[in-house]
Amino acid sequence: NQAFAAAERGELASAIRELKKALASQPRRLDWLTALAELHERAGNFEPCYLVSQRIASVSDKNQDNDLRLVECAFKLQRYRDVINRAQPLRDDNHPAVDRLCILQGEALYRLRDFTDAKTCFLDAIAGKTQDLTAYVRLAEILDSESGQSDEAMAQLDAMVARFKNVEAYLARGKFLFKKAGGLKLSTLDQSNTEPNLWAERAANDASNALAASRHSAEA
Repeated sequence: NQAFAAAERGELASAIRELKKALASQPRRLDWLTALAELHERAGNFEPCYLVSQRIASVSDKNQDNDLRLVECAFKLQRYRDVINRAQPLRDDNHPAVDRLCILQGEALYRLRDFTDAKTCFLDAIAGKTQDLTAYVRLAEILDSESGQSDEAMAQLDAMVARFKNVEAYLARGKFLFKKAGGLKLSTLDQSNTEPNLWAERAANDASNALAASRHSAEA
């Protein structure tokens, strides 16, 4: 098939055109629809990907990969209510990617400023042993900025670092602390204001730990 040959060569636009031609005669062929959705997703064409994924849902109503793709595309398209409405039933059905769905739903709720329900989603993701640091960082932001629970926010980030002990965890906590310090360099901080100094020093320590874990981390 010319479409798949083009896809293997990385010619995504050509592969998409060929698949569309093929589907004109067999519009309900599931493997071609799936390939078309995946190609659109690879190309960053999230609106067409979403529309093709809807077609897949009409052909195959029990398709876990497609269900997740619809949620991912809805999020990319900033259709946050759609994300919430699609993610919750999948979570209730114990979808294999339930932790990812928790985070997507939490991020959608966060953007809609529903911080209470967003917090619950991120806590659920953490309880499910997610590998995505987003859950910890967003939870800390909510606790710190929206609930006034700075100590609990730091406890969550400390738990993240203790669990992962990797460059990404040190950087995530360090950036959170650096932001709390006002993003200022240590040399320019008001020495009479000890709390930002402490945050900045801890951020610097996290950067050092990240560099110790990976000497080539430009971000650290």
